[in-house]
Amino acid sequence: MKKFLFATGLLAAFAFNPPAPKTFRDVAGVELYSFRETLKTDVDKAVKMAKDLGLTEVECFNAGGNVTAAKLRQALDKYGLKATGWSADFATLQNPDKLRQAIADAKTLGAPYVVTFWIDHDKNKGFTVADAAKAAEVFNQAGKTIRAAGLQFAYHVHGYEFQRYQNGTLFDYLYQNTDKQAVMFELDTFWSWWGGQDPVAFLRNYGSRTPLMHLKDCVKGVTGNKTGAAPVEYDVPLGTGQIPIAAVLREAKKQGVRHYIIEDESANVPGSIGKSLAYLETIPY
Repeated sequence: MKKFLFATGLLAAFAFNPPAPKTFRDVAGVELYSFRETLKTDVDKAVKMAKDLGLTEVECFNAGGNVTAAKLRQALDKYGLKATGWSADFATLQNPDKLRQAIADAKTLGAPYVVTFWIDHDKNKGFTVADAAKAAEVFNQAGKTIRAAGLQFAYHVHGYEFQRYQNGTLFDYLYQNTDKQAVMFELDTFWSWWGGQDPVAFLRNYGSRTPLMHLKDCVKGVTGNKTGAAPVEYDVPLGTGQIPIAAVLREAKKQGVRHYIIEDESANVPGSIGKSLAYLETIPY
């Protein structure tokens, strides 16, 4: 009986005090957009792909159609996964009814963040200060609504925001003109680098408002631009490209990044994610 009680006590202690992470593999999650083709037709299978990789956190992508928050939550519970965020597009932020639904969906998932991945703008003209000004206004209003509901809004940086503006960039404009409590940011290592911004420097400058990060590497031998677009084959497993992922991770931990989310847009998923996870095992946390 004493042995049973002792073992039970150990299990309880482990449940409330899980072992400290040893490597960044232990804190990695995945963006379900990585499994987008599977997700469109089989929610359960897409979530199981994350589970089979040994992950415990996922960022949920609103793929529309039959992919509902309720179905995702059912699959997450089945496989013991937690949601870090739920996506809402730029139009949703501007529509009170759709925003309320996005908030409700995030709560259904148990996700603390509502994340927007793109600011609508004319791709032929490029991202302008007028686009940044509108985005700041939309983000502030939606962010305050989301925060009032007990959640947090974050904008995923896509690279076109690093157009030069005055003594800085249009991202600086966004950062300076958005509410520091209501509007957070999600760094994407690929898109920031592709847009000409060193992700390590980004974290040093803006890390206090960057609780989320997408981990992604870029193939060697190519150069970026500020369009927010790149061939999917440029997305390669972490540690095999030209982005200094290890340095980014060290700075991210220093700045208090809470969620490290692998997003793989290549055609070799989940194989390439497995390689990324193996690389993360080599980097002490």
